[in-house]
Amino acid sequence: MTDDTGKTNEIDDGSFEDLREAFLNLANLMDRRDNTGGGKLRREQFDHIVMLLVQAGLDQEVADEELRNVLRGRESVVLRGMGLTA
Repeated sequence: MTDDTGKTNEIDDGSFEDLREAFLNLANLMDRRDNTGGGKLRREQFDHIVMLLVQAGLDQEVADEELRNVLRGRESVVLRGMGLTA
């Protein structure tokens, strides 16, 4: 197969297998969820705080994003405006 420049674009079986292996490794790295008891507890606590923020009037997605910002050490203007962060 050739592209617009006339170059041949073929992937031999070895290259395809290398690409497939790299993709699978990346997919495994992206599954970083902590499945221990502690990880489950942290997720439950996070969900509880998000629920409290929603009950206080925030949209679910906004509450989730703003809480993640704070946990990552970023500023949350929304939560600061609610008096929840410095």
